[in-house]
Order: sequence, then C-alpha cells, then structure tokens
Amino acid sequence: MKGGMSLARAAVGLLAVFLLLASLSAAQPDDALNAPTYDVSNRWRYTVEGEVAGLAGFNDSAGSVGIRGISDARVTSIEGSRTTLSWTSDFSLEGELSTTVEQTDVVATLAGTVGVSQVESYETPYFMPLEVQASADFELSVTAFVLTIDYSASFEMLLSNTPRDSFPAYPLTVGERVVDVPTHLESDFTFSFGGSQVDNTSTIDAESVLRLNITGGHDVKVPAGTFKALRVETETVNGTAALPFLILFQGTRQVAFYSNEVGNAVLFQFFSGDVEMGNATLESYSYSLPSETPFWQQPAFLGGILVIPAALLLYFFWRERRKGL
Repeated sequence: MKGGMSLARAAVGLLAVFLLLASLSAAQPDDALNAPTYDVSNRWRYTVEGEVAGLAGFNDSAGSVGIRGISDARVTSIEGSRTTLSWTSDFSLEGELSTTVEQTDVVATLAGTVGVSQVESYETPYFMPLEVQASADFELSVTAFVLTIDYSASFEMLLSNTPRDSFPAYPLTVGERVVDVPTHLESDFTFSFGGSQVDNTSTIDAESVLRLNITGGHDVKVPAGTFKALRVETETVNGTAALPFLILFQGTRQVAFYSNEVGNAVLFQFFSGDVEMGNATLESYSYSLPSETPFWQQPAFLGGILVIPAALLLYFFWRERRKGL
C-alpha cells in the first residue's frame, strides 16, 4: 500500500511538472516584440499631423507649414519568407514661408496637397525592411502680395539595405544597439513652376549607421485603444533610414511604439534633433494574433501524457521481476 501511495505521488508530481512546462512554453514575454503573423487582410489606418521641416524647392525659406492627413498601410503580398507592406497617404499643407528677394523680405502663404506612397519589403526574421520604394507628389499654390504661383514637385526613391550581423531581428528585446548596414539609394526629383522645370537624379552607396534604443513596459493610448508596447527609438547617425513618413518630415530621429497585439506601431513620433516635427496615431486596424494552443495540446503536456504511463509500466515490470527473483 505504501509503495502504491509513493507511486501515485510520483505520478502526480510528474504531471504537475509537465503542466508547468506547458504553461511556460505558452507564455509570451511583455519585454519582447515578436515577429508579426501577417496575412493579406491586415490593415492599419493612421492620422498624421505636424509641421514640415522643409519643402522641396523652398529650402532657403523659413516659416511654418502644417501638415494634416491620413495614412493607410496594408499587407499586399506574402511569398515565402518575404512580406510586402504598402503605405498610401494623402495630406494637406497650409502655412507661411518667408524669404528675401532682391533685399526685400517677402512673406507668402502656401496651400497644397501631397500624395505619398511607400512599398516596404521585409524578409523573415528581420525587423527592418530590406527594400523601400517611395514616391511623393506635391501640388502647391504660393501667394505673395497679390500674385499666386502654382508649383508642382515629384520625388521617387529606391532604398536597399544589405543585412549584417547587427541588423535587428525578431524577437526584438530591450536594450541599445548600433545597426551598421550598407545602403544603396537612388532618387529622382522634379520641381516645376512658371513653365520652368528642374530635374535632379542621384545614386548613393553609403555605410548607413543607425542607433536603436528599445525600452519596454509602455501603455500607449490612441484612438484605436490602449496597448502595451515597446518603445523603439531610431536615430540616423550616418546615411539614411527607411522609415515611414520621414520622406515628408525629413527628420533624423523617429520614436515608434510597437504592439504585439496590433502587429505594427500604434504611435509614431518624428524629430529633427530634439524638436518634435509631427506624429502618426493609430485610428483603426485589422490584425489578430494566432490563437493560443490550449495547454492540453502543448508538446510538453502531450509528452507528459506519454511519459507517465510508460514510467508506470516500467515500474510494474521491475516490481514483477523482483518478485520472481
């Protein structure tokens, strides 16, 4: 009887151990950003607002140009380990510019629209895109005194990154790291006004250096809800960074709050130095985490179900052999 009680206690103990292992294997840490599980139904919508740091063709001007608009992101294709995300954005511009023309100070009002598209290609298991194609179209009306001039500008960019050991990969954990990556950049800019046109095409191969600082434990409230998020700060030390919206804000630093629940960022903040130029907040999204496997279907638990009866059989076989000796 005593041997049977000891055997029962051992079996219960083994089962408890396997239940604990199963629960631990199912748990997801709060201080790590896991690889998103995308499908082509995934959508994210952001409200973007801020001030543009500079406008193409107006780089010698000073002033304040506000930007407001909506940006939509969606998964457009999944082929093997490569996923493509497409961003489509429509913004309005409004503000004032001041400059000096022939020793005369001129203040002009500006109004216009900007359409931006950006296609990002991701390769498992990397956090950052390997390739970005972006384009922007500006339509502007500038009024000074009683004269209004219409301007238009277009910009196209192709950026490619070559991963190295420092290239961040999932799961992304807290800490600071330096990303050193070869970058190839092709850009084409066209600026038109008053019947004149300026074209500029360039190709650059650079050793881009980015600094990432990641912290966890943030609760971020946006119109789409309140989410636990990791704060990922990306600073361009040298070269260029393929980050959403920077084509507009021309900043050097971005802070993004990423949530495992959303599969993307819930909040972007754009900085030029220490000055915040703008932000993008999540309005709505369509994304769901894969359903968690019940603990009784976890490999550790299933293994326990097989191991415990086997142990019992071995015990009884050993006991019968002892009786026969």
